[in-house]
Amino acid sequence: MNNVKFKLLLFVAFLFVNFNVNSAEKNSNDSTVTFFVSMDCLNCKQKIERNIAFEKGVKALNVDLNNKIVRITFNKNKNNVEKLKQAIVKLGYQVALTDSISK
Repeated sequence: MNNVKFKLLLFVAFLFVNFNVNSAEKNSNDSTVTFFVSMDCLNCKQKIERNIAFEKGVKALNVDLNNKIVRITFNKNKNNVEKLKQAIVKLGYQVALTDSISK
């Protein structure tokens, strides 16, 4: 009976480790980009949040109105920096890429 419990525990531990490894592999396609954006009011911030959050591949979005910074984490297989920049430009803002692109 103890042998069966040990094997079951070992199997559950294997599944847990395997799940964590697969999750880490999926996140390796994530990239983060930071833009300076010509926003100047709360409505600008909300407009960017409402629209860019639904761009293809976007996983996280942080809009800092005080510093005029938009930081986007996205899946590199589904989108790219230029397309994200153009999506913000399309909303009517001037956009400049900062030096911080993490992979």
